[in-house]
Amino acid sequence: MFCKNCGTQLLDDQSLCPECGAPANAAQTPAPAQHAFPSPEISQTENVPLGILGALLAAVAGAAAIALFTKMGYISSLGGLLLAFLTVFLYKKFSGGQIGTAGVLVCIGLCIVAPYIGYRAGFAWEIGVYEDLYVTLFLNSMGISHSFAGVFANFHKIINALEMGGDIAKDLILLYLFTALGAFACFVDTFKKRKIVRDESAD
Repeated sequence: MFCKNCGTQLLDDQSLCPECGAPANAAQTPAPAQHAFPSPEISQTENVPLGILGALLAAVAGAAAIALFTKMGYISSLGGLLLAFLTVFLYKKFSGGQIGTAGVLVCIGLCIVAPYIGYRAGFAWEIGVYEDLYVTLFLNSMGISHSFAGVFANFHKIINALEMGGDIAKDLILLYLFTALGAFACFVDTFKKRKIVRDESAD
């Protein structure tokens, strides 16, 4: 107990405050101390539709980066890392900071589809806009217009005709390995942070 008049701590058997002489029955028990910092909590519910929108925007940007790297002759696999990071990051950003099972499936699906589209677009960009008479004659001989759309739509037909299937397969395997590496690192970091927050909340 504490003296209500001067705040001096009193013993249970004291009838008067030794400091100010106020009656002990005027003493009060202090309210329980409040925590200086509230326990951390998991943020708001995951907004899946907005998360999907963010992931789609990221996939488009990542696929464009892969196409650019492919067209410029750089290592397109680096675009896979960028695509994976952006897809997970923007999903979380748009969904309210959360990524659950639905978000993971969406990101994985986009990380499967977008790299292939990006690589194919890069190939079509490089061949379709390359002004060369031999290339034009080669494409026309197969009934393909010498344009981005024509090369993109007939990607597999051109690859088979040029016997480049093995080289393209190696490029795509490397691209998917880098994409998977980037996605895995992002998912591990995300769920590790979530576990830390939940453990702190439980304490």
